[in-house]
Amino acid sequence: MLTVYVDRKSVHMHVDQQRLFVDAGDSHRSIPLRQIERIVIGASVDLSSSVILRLAEHNISLIIIHARKPEQWALLNGILHHDAWRRNTQYQVVNNAEACKKYAIDLVRTKLSGQYRVLRACLKIRLDQRRVLTAAMGNIKQAIDHLDLAKEGKEYCSLDHIRGVEGAAARAYFSAYTQVFSPSLCFTGRNRRPPRDPVNVALSLSYTLAHGEAHRGIIAAGLDPDLGFFHTIDYGRPSLACDLIELLRPAVDLWVWQLFREGHLRLEHFNQQEQSCMLGKAGREHFYAAWSKFVPIMARRVRMITRLWIKELKSVEENCEQ
Repeated sequence: MLTVYVDRKSVHMHVDQQRLFVDAGDSHRSIPLRQIERIVIGASVDLSSSVILRLAEHNISLIIIHARKPEQWALLNGILHHDAWRRNTQYQVVNNAEACKKYAIDLVRTKLSGQYRVLRACLKIRLDQRRVLTAAMGNIKQAIDHLDLAKEGKEYCSLDHIRGVEGAAARAYFSAYTQVFSPSLCFTGRNRRPPRDPVNVALSLSYTLAHGEAHRGIIAAGLDPDLGFFHTIDYGRPSLACDLIELLRPAVDLWVWQLFREGHLRLEHFNQQEQSCMLGKAGREHFYAAWSKFVPIMARRVRMITRLWIKELKSVEENCEQ
């Protein structure tokens, strides 16, 4: 299945006889709808409501990202999964504090294990940063051990406490993660709205695309993206999608580091304007070319996670019936 990227202004898109036509003025492309899985738009394009309806009919996701502010985005999904029991059981779990705590422990533990693996992979290349990397890995390992004891009932545990453990481990992780990039990139920590350095630009855009993939996968699985187990219900926040993105972040972080380390993204690919930084046209071409190879990995992970959640929800439902 294909991902179609539209990153040029004044592109016209229309659908005719089960094919998507993309007219960019000096280039024309025609793609069968059955071959398209998602469309990512990063510029101002001509897109009619009839085209949007046809995309929805074929369960093609449409992700629209602000060219200058990657945190601003919109997502169109296809038809909602028809098996409502999944959402009904999800609602029961969300309202069960003990069940949410179990999910939260497993989620945070999985995320921290992923962050540990990221730093371990960095250590193999950046031996000059051994001290800071091993220190952060030690802190993350302690957090994982604490969660294991909490799961066994041997340590105090509440949702707020789990979030505190996750936050402390995240600070240790980023204190080391920033050190594996070239100093010329001026990456000293996470910042956004707007991102102020090239690494944060790449992270923000990558997280946005991963979030869209998570939201899409949750809808396809028949779950409610607004009701999470770790992230609480909040107005305007897709909490379950936020839960899922936490499990994807380590893989995205490692991928972004590799983009810079292998030279796919370089300092000259970015434009600095006062307190903001933007990815230039050439940089976007490199980025989206690399993402098109990476997104199938993200999609498989999303399917694996949602299938696991559904299996666990089915177990909850069966226990309620007994």
